[in-house]
Amino acid sequence: MASESESPAIHRNERQIQPETGRRPPSLVGVVGPIGAGKSTLAAGLAAALGFQLFVERVDDNPFFTRFAGDPPTWVFRSQLAFMMNAVSDAIEARHRGDAVIERPVQEMYGIFVRDQMRNKLISEEEEALLRQLVEIGDRAGARPDLLIAVTAPPDLLYGRISSRARPGEEHYSLEYIERLAGSYDSWLSSCPVPFIGIDSGTRDIRDPPTVKDFAALVEEELSGLARP
Repeated sequence: MASESESPAIHRNERQIQPETGRRPPSLVGVVGPIGAGKSTLAAGLAAALGFQLFVERVDDNPFFTRFAGDPPTWVFRSQLAFMMNAVSDAIEARHRGDAVIERPVQEMYGIFVRDQMRNKLISEEEEALLRQLVEIGDRAGARPDLLIAVTAPPDLLYGRISSRARPGEEHYSLEYIERLAGSYDSWLSSCPVPFIGIDSGTRDIRDPPTVKDFAALVEEELSGLARP
C-alpha cells in the first residue's frame, strides 16, 4: 500500500472495458478495508469531492448484529445475510441513480468475512453456498463495483481506533481477530476481478481535504481510463 510520500498504487486485474461513448458511463466505487481503517471517513470524503452519491454500510439496519456480537454461533448467518442483502440492494439502487460510492460492497463481505467464518466453522457449507449465490445474483444485477479503494492501517492502530469509538457490537473484537481479518485483504484483493487503488490511513490523513481532493482526482482519472476501449 502507499506511504505518505508515495503515490497510491493502482492494481488492474482483467475486466470487461466499456466502450467509449463520449463520456464515461456512471461508475460505482467500492471502499473496502478492515474494521477501523477509516472506510466511512474516506467514502464520505470521496463522494463529496467527486460529486457522487454515498451509500454507507447499514450497520444500524441489521437487527441481528448486536446479538451476533454476543453470541456468534447462533446469529452469524442471519447477521451476515442481513448485511449482504442490504449491500446488494444499495449497489443495485446506486447503479440506477448514477455515479456512487458504496462502503463495504457485498463482494468484500463474502471474500473476507464469510470465508473467515467458514474457516472458523461458524457457518456451514450450505449457508456459505447461499451467501455465495447472493453475491453471484448481485454481480449479474450490476452490484459489482467498477473500482475498489482499499483502505488499510496496522492492526494495532485499527484495534485502538475500534476500542476508542466504542460502537455497540464491537466491544467483543479482539486484537487477534482484527489481525486475522486485516491479513486476509492482500490475498482477497489479488484474486478479485475488480481493479483497486490502495491507501494507508495510518500514514496518510484521510480527513485532510487537500489529501482527499488529490485522491479523488486519481480515482476520477482511473475511472475515465477504465471507460476507454
